[in-house]
Amino acid sequence: MEDKECIWARAYERLKFYNESEKMLDGEAVYYNAELLGTSAWANTYLGRDSAAKRRKNQTEKEKVISNNGD
Repeated sequence: MEDKECIWARAYERLKFYNESEKMLDGEAVYYNAELLGTSAWANTYLGRDSAAKRRKNQTEKEKVISNNGD
């Protein structure tokens, strides 16, 4: 078996070029969801089943809390 460089090491090297390596860990970790295997990525996004939809929901909830605290 051939050794391969970790995908995250490659991403870090690419981000360093743009001086964005510090932002690499700013977001939430995205976990593989085996339940979505063989399903439509478009449909999963549209129906709110993928990780991006969950992040949007969390962001919206945080914005509501912030706006309610400002009243």
